[in-house]
Amino acid sequence: MAKNNARSRFAALFAILGFALSIQPARSQQDLIFGTWKINPAKTANPPPSETRIYENRGGGFILSTRQGVDRQGHDYFSQYAAKHDGKEYPRLVKGGKGLTTIMFHQVDPYTSTYILKSDGKVTATGRTVLSKDGKVLTVSTTDEASGRTTTEVYDKQ
Repeated sequence: MAKNNARSRFAALFAILGFALSIQPARSQQDLIFGTWKINPAKTANPPPSETRIYENRGGGFILSTRQGVDRQGHDYFSQYAAKHDGKEYPRLVKGGKGLTTIMFHQVDPYTSTYILKSDGKVTATGRTVLSKDGKVLTVSTTDEASGRTTTEVYDKQ
């Protein structure tokens, strides 16, 4: 009887451990975005000469995003925000920007989010960010509201 009790407890412990390990990847998948990403010019149509995105976990669900590079005209650019994927607007710092710009995210699934960019309260662009399941490729598609033109940029994790 004591052996059966020990086996039952061991089986229960093993089941709990198995469950705990099975839910861990869901959290890890969301964390795959954190790190440094460089634009892949071979997979991006009309890429800028250089661009880097850095995503940092700031705790409490906040992600700090820093984007910097050189555009096709040779000008440096920089933008940064700290935001959650909760459907609320967060301020976005844009080098040389005039007026208030904001960004708002909605999490679609662990690998996909949509976003809306606004300037002085007016939607200027919408987009989608998709992270590959292995966490090595980030694809960002943005549609400019004024022109209707969509650009897609592909980044490799460093």
